[in-house]
Amino acid sequence: MAKIKKAGTLMKHLEKRFEGINCFDRGESGRVYVSAEDGTEIKGMPLADYYDYPHFDPEEKTHEFGVHRVFKKWVESKGWFIEWENAGCLCLMPN
Repeated sequence: MAKIKKAGTLMKHLEKRFEGINCFDRGESGRVYVSAEDGTEIKGMPLADYYDYPHFDPEEKTHEFGVHRVFKKWVESKGWFIEWENAGCLCLMPN
């Protein structure tokens, strides 16, 4: 897949690919922030959940450290990586 270099471009692609996602750019070094509290789901599971994922996905079949594997794989395929900013917000940064 094609790599994305600019935060604004990534946000447009995120909004197109993941319906209802709440993402924003604070203007800090080209990072993109994604809400983990807005109820966005992938195949009936939360896009991300910092506290509760061990309860609904204890074997990490759909999530990896609270981030849905589909979302993580898509973000990484665009040349970015994910870290938790805080328990309610993901930070996406270019590799």
